[in-house]
Amino acid sequence: MNCIKAVFGKLQFPALIGRNEEIGDYVHVQEFNSTQLKLLLEEVGFVDVTLHHIYFGLSMSGVCFSLFPKGSIGKTFAHFIMAKGIKK
Repeated sequence: MNCIKAVFGKLQFPALIGRNEEIGDYVHVQEFNSTQLKLLLEEVGFVDVTLHHIYFGLSMSGVCFSLFPKGSIGKTFAHFIMAKGIKK
């Protein structure tokens, strides 16, 4: 959905994405690309950070657009990025 909003210039942050009576508002403050996410995790003390791009919400589907085409532009179309690292 965010891809469609971005095309039409409607993707803005922070964005209210829901509300819970006990917790309050769910606010999506910003999105991160792969490089930003990895740097952020390393800055707060994680090491050996690896990122996995997830498409269509299926992490084990074998769908691997992130390697294609040459230059890995497919990573741009990932729906989620899962990060894994070790906290020192």
